[in-house]
Amino acid sequence: MDEYVMNIATLISNLSKCFCELYGEKVDREILDKAVCSHYKVLRTRMEALLARLGGDAATAFAMRYGLNGDDPKSIAQICEQCDQSREQVRQDIEKTTTYLRRTAVAMALLAYTDIEIEDDPDVFLPLRDEIEELLDYFVAYRFDNETDLKVDIDHIEGDLYVQWSGKIGFGEWHLYTKNGNVFIDSECLDSPNDRRFSAALLKAVLAKAISDD
Repeated sequence: MDEYVMNIATLISNLSKCFCELYGEKVDREILDKAVCSHYKVLRTRMEALLARLGGDAATAFAMRYGLNGDDPKSIAQICEQCDQSREQVRQDIEKTTTYLRRTAVAMALLAYTDIEIEDDPDVFLPLRDEIEELLDYFVAYRFDNETDLKVDIDHIEGDLYVQWSGKIGFGEWHLYTKNGNVFIDSECLDSPNDRRFSAALLKAVLAKAISDD
């Protein structure tokens, strides 16, 4: 097994343990493991975004505890030694992050479109809809800001505009054309709604740049 495959296997294992300890009381372990295996790239990026938003020692300690920072998971003692903090402070930091990630709106946004339902009661979900949507948009912005391998190609073919993009998080294509004086956009990208959100955000950015450069 090459190093890349081993790294992916380790990432999935670390994410599975983290998600099971966070949400294992509400979701079956087998369902969580399956979701992590199928959506580990999206879940990793969303978790990174949430930890970046939380920031500080709490996010750092949590990432170290579950090996979400690219290293092996660390014990409380190892985190104390590396961060020069007391055991009680490290425990409080991890608990702070755990409490944040278990908030219903945060959990629902984190696990959106991964075939996992944390809460299916409309009376609970509906009041949180705006916060969930805001978090989903934040995930898109985070991915856009941290996409280091993004490539965009624009072609004009017979009066139509074709915009293709690719990066480490996915790929997509838009076909912009006019018909009866109106502008239409066809989009082809990965099936994930999160990728469609990213694709839409990227299209706006590309068009805004094209207008500003005009």
